[in-house]
Amino acid sequence: MLAAQAQTTKFNIKQIVVAGDDNVQAAALNDSGVIVGTVYAGITGAPSGFSMAGNTVTTLPSPNVQGAGFNPRAIDATGNIYGWARAAAGSVGDALTYYLSNSGTYNAAYQSTVLAPSNIEADTVPVAMGLNAKGEVFFNTIYSLSGPVGTNYGKPPNYKSVPAIDRFTEIESLNNSGTIAVEGFSFSGVYSLYFGKGKTFTQVLPTGSINTRGGLLNNTGAIAGSYLDTSRAPHGFVYAGGNYTTFNMPEAASAISVTGFNDLGRVVGSYSSAADGKQHAFLYNGTTVASFGGFDSLDTVKLAINNKGAIIVADQINAHTLKFLSYRVACTGSGC
Repeated sequence: MLAAQAQTTKFNIKQIVVAGDDNVQAAALNDSGVIVGTVYAGITGAPSGFSMAGNTVTTLPSPNVQGAGFNPRAIDATGNIYGWARAAAGSVGDALTYYLSNSGTYNAAYQSTVLAPSNIEADTVPVAMGLNAKGEVFFNTIYSLSGPVGTNYGKPPNYKSVPAIDRFTEIESLNNSGTIAVEGFSFSGVYSLYFGKGKTFTQVLPTGSINTRGGLLNNTGAIAGSYLDTSRAPHGFVYAGGNYTTFNMPEAASAISVTGFNDLGRVVGSYSSAADGKQHAFLYNGTTVASFGGFDSLDTVKLAINNKGAIIVADQINAHTLKFLSYRVACTGSGC
């Protein structure tokens, strides 16, 4: 009998530069490889939305007459882009509006506006946002002093709200069947995951978990995330068909963050090395985990993966340059 060959995995990492500017926050990519995100030009950090197909960059115009930039966060297969913009960045009681755009034209039906309380400034920001093939969307808005509001999903004008599952709840993903995955946060500081639609939700709870996060739901109905066990050791997991599969990093990790999951079961995210504290990206192919890159970020490094296996990395705010640094990643080898 022939011995099984070891998997080989190589990663080609290329920084994303937009019009000579490397202060780029990549957000999402579709199966055609089109990347969307925000570039922060000059010392003012003024944001501008962009889409990138290969090396061709298209600037996405601001939807607001005041000039507050568009911030794309999701793109579908046909090029619809979902994102947000402020009416006037930095003002107290600022209005935050969600937009759907195609070729620079904004669809008025998707312009859902949330007005911050008069005593809250620009800390009012959206967190996870998403878009599916049916034109359904989800959006969450975090108020820094009062927790999540505007947690809605569906196709306008028929938005649904998430029931009060926990102290705070936040939608993390939405698949093409209209099912959502929700992350809850309790008064005791524990995170938990649920999935469902309407008023019916099921908890995702890996065996031995005391803290469960992630909630990346793909179009097969599987969910990927991470959890802490009773010893507070982190693990990644995939839940599919009622079964949990656990995976671990190639080295001891102090934290794991799962941020991308495709329909082929590939999981991407980042982890913090217990040895040196640096963040590294990882790819789980359903069998093994391969790590790549080393990122000195002030925030959690986020990754996304499409169904062709193309990966993007957003280094969030780099600790040394104080810029958003992002990368395109191509994986080659049997471990992809």
